[in-house]
Amino acid sequence: MKKGIAFLLAAVMCLGFVGCGEKAGSAKSVYNELEKVGGLSYEAEYKDVVSDFGGKIPISEKIVFRMPNQNREIEKERACYIEVYSSADDLGKAVSVLNESMKSSGEKTYGLYSSGNLLLRIDGTVPKDEASKYTEALKKATGEEAVYQNSEELPIEKNSINRSFISPNGVGAREIYDALKKKVKNIEFFSFMKLNDSETASFFDMSEKDKTVIVTIDVGDEVKEANDSSAGIGRSVQIKNVHIDFSEDLPEKRITEYKTILEKTIK
Repeated sequence: MKKGIAFLLAAVMCLGFVGCGEKAGSAKSVYNELEKVGGLSYEAEYKDVVSDFGGKIPISEKIVFRMPNQNREIEKERACYIEVYSSADDLGKAVSVLNESMKSSGEKTYGLYSSGNLLLRIDGTVPKDEASKYTEALKKATGEEAVYQNSEELPIEKNSINRSFISPNGVGAREIYDALKKKVKNIEFFSFMKLNDSETASFFDMSEKDKTVIVTIDVGDEVKEANDSSAGIGRSVQIKNVHIDFSEDLPEKRITEYKTILEKTIK
C-alpha cells in the first residue's frame, strides 16, 4: 500500500515536468519538444544572461540552436534562440527591441513567437508554414498559446542576391563549421550566407574568459595555397580556397586546433 502511494505521489510530482527531468516551460523542455519535430542542432545553453540584441534585458534561461537546412527560402541562415524571461514586461521589451531592429534593417531576421514568459526566435529565412510546426510544439511544451509577435511582415531580403556559389573542392562553409563543432569546444554558431562567388559562416569562440572572439569562415572560388608562410598564426588561417579569420588574437594552441581540423576537412 505504501509503495502504491509513493508511486502515485511521484507520478503527480512529474506532471509539472517533461520526461520527469525538465520543468514544463523551461528552455530545455521546449527544446526537447521542438526537437521531436525534427532536425535541430543544439549549440549552447546559458543561465542568467542579458540580451545580446540590445537593451540589456535579463534572460533567466537561453538555448541556442540551428534549424534544418532544407526548406529555407534563400541560402542564408541564422542561429535560433529559446529565451525565458522573468516577467511579461521583460519579454515585451525584448519583442519591442527586436521588432525595431528588423524595421530599421528592412528585413525579417526572425520570426518571433511568445508563450507565457518564453520567446522563441526562429530564423526569418524559415518559411512561416514550416515554422508553424515548431510553434505547435512550443504550445505543447508550455501549455499556453503561441503568439506571433512580429509587428509587421518584412521581406527576408531587401534586394535579391545571386546565391549560386559552389565550392570548387566540394566543401562549403557549413561543412567546415560542422567539422569544427564536433571537435572544438566553446564555439557557437551565429550565421551563414551564400553569395555568387563565395560563402561565409560566422560563429563565436568563447574559449577565453575575458572576451568573445568572432570567427568567420570564408570559402572562395579560387583554390590556392596561402602565400604567407605565417598563415595560421595570430588572426588568420588560410588553406587553399578557405580563410578562417578571427576578430581578436587567440592563443597559438587554439589557432593550431582550428588549422589542424581545417586541413583534415578539405584535404
